[in-house]
Amino acid sequence: APLQNGGARVLRYIGTCTPGGFTAQAAVSPVRVTGLTNGTPYSCSVQAVNDIGTGVASNVMSVAPRPPINLAVVVDGVADYLQGGASASYLVDVYNRGADPVFGARVVHTPPASFTDLAWICTGQGGGTCPASGTGAIDARVDLPTDASVSFLVTGTVAANPETPLSITATVAVPADLTDADPSDNAATDGPDVIG
Repeated sequence: APLQNGGARVLRYIGTCTPGGFTAQAAVSPVRVTGLTNGTPYSCSVQAVNDIGTGVASNVMSVAPRPPINLAVVVDGVADYLQGGASASYLVDVYNRGADPVFGARVVHTPPASFTDLAWICTGQGGGTCPASGTGAIDARVDLPTDASVSFLVTGTVAANPETPLSITATVAVPADLTDADPSDNAATDGPDVIG
């Protein structure tokens, strides 16, 4: 509420976001301005309205809306050339780029047959949590608060033969009761990396 109401109680509030002149009204907080485009920067302010008139706009706040749920996975190999019969490592990183936390997201990575003896460790950033370690394929549930991430460091042995290029793929899926706003980044592949 404003510090001064001019002697009449506040009847409603008007929220305005530009560019585009998007507005909404509400009797109490929050004022939900709809129609904005995710990722687009807006300048938003609020005005109080009573029987006397409309008050001065609040200080402007810069915002860029995000979808509620938006997970992403990135697979990053350490080299484009792998030595057959030797050890190799890569990262599977999972991010929460949405506005809401996601608990119980499923991360899956099934290695190709030419990549064996897998072991992995996982660490979280920004409050993200995951199993500390494991062996073989990854099939793990992770918790990702807003702007959090988890990172799996996977190490294994590259088969000496056949010298077939190696590709690593991983996916992340939200729990069944949620919908990811942008599923296009829920799977990622690194490679094919040459083996020799």
